[in-house]
Amino acid sequence: MHAFMKQANLSKVLLVSLVLNAIAIALVARSVYFRGGWEYVRTRFEGAPADKSINPDMANYAHRQTLFESLPKRTGRIVFVGDSLTQGCEWNEFYPGVLNRGIGGDTSAGLLKRIGAITEMKPRVIFLMIGSNDLYNLGLGPEQTLANIRATVAEIRRSSPQTMIYLESNTPTWSVRLNAHSRAVNQGLRAMADGKSVFYIDLYPSFIKADVLNSGFTSDGGHLNGPGYMVWKRLIDPYVQQYRASAENEEVD
Repeated sequence: MHAFMKQANLSKVLLVSLVLNAIAIALVARSVYFRGGWEYVRTRFEGAPADKSINPDMANYAHRQTLFESLPKRTGRIVFVGDSLTQGCEWNEFYPGVLNRGIGGDTSAGLLKRIGAITEMKPRVIFLMIGSNDLYNLGLGPEQTLANIRATVAEIRRSSPQTMIYLESNTPTWSVRLNAHSRAVNQGLRAMADGKSVFYIDLYPSFIKADVLNSGFTSDGGHLNGPGYMVWKRLIDPYVQQYRASAENEEVD
């Protein structure tokens, strides 16, 4: 009897093991299918082509930066500067004649390195939002982010002293940790504004709900969707309109 019970228990264990293995195989097969099927398996064993191993943020940065360098240098424009939040909006459709110099994945350190290409256009106005990637991508604390932004502002003032600078607050995300970083940066941005040539626009309160980014304004918890960009536009519209008429009268190359 004891031997029979032992055999029965072993059979149950074997059955459970077979079921679990079948489920695991099905999940793997499903994953492979959605990743490209046999081609995915082949490249995993043979080694992915070089272009598939490139960091997406680095590839996007190179793409955008080389594009900016190739475009005509249009002076006296309104320029939106920042990371993917800026890049993701069709600002020119909101405000004809403005330029979008946002690069997805950019950081305050990255912007500091490329600000010279923007100031050489002698912009009439710069709307600047940067810093939301600093903690996640570089491990920078708020003070390091603010130091980079101060250096960026100083370079704009040195290279293009007639440019008006609007420092836009970072917007919230679904990450409490990232939001704490953004709030600290935003406080520093507010203090950085002098009310003469550097101004601060506080976007943060209009996007927050229960301490995180309002789900109605995002599809992924970090980036803005259409309704989110409409809120952003509404908040900055009074400032843009001060310069829009002259920007629209600029000759379009």
